[in-house]
Amino acid sequence: MNLVVYGYRWQYNDAPLDVSATGGRIRLATDSGTLIFTETTAEDEGIYQCIAYGAAGTAVSGKVILLQKSKLSCAYCVIIGRK
Repeated sequence: MNLVVYGYRWQYNDAPLDVSATGGRIRLATDSGTLIFTETTAEDEGIYQCIAYGAAGTAVSGKVILLQKSKLSCAYCVIIGRK
């Protein structure tokens, strides 16, 4: 069964994540809902959760914890989402 998804929202530490307030360091791939980190900071550490919504209702992902051990290059950035 193919479900049509209208959009995606992300939660950060159980509050809505505003990717527009991250200065472009975090962005949302509109076609898949994937959350993309191009650079991480200590402020990015926390719990992330994706919410997909469509005609059939809402689906919520499991929670993912992001920890920053050291400054990472983009090749090692965490990409959370599903295609």
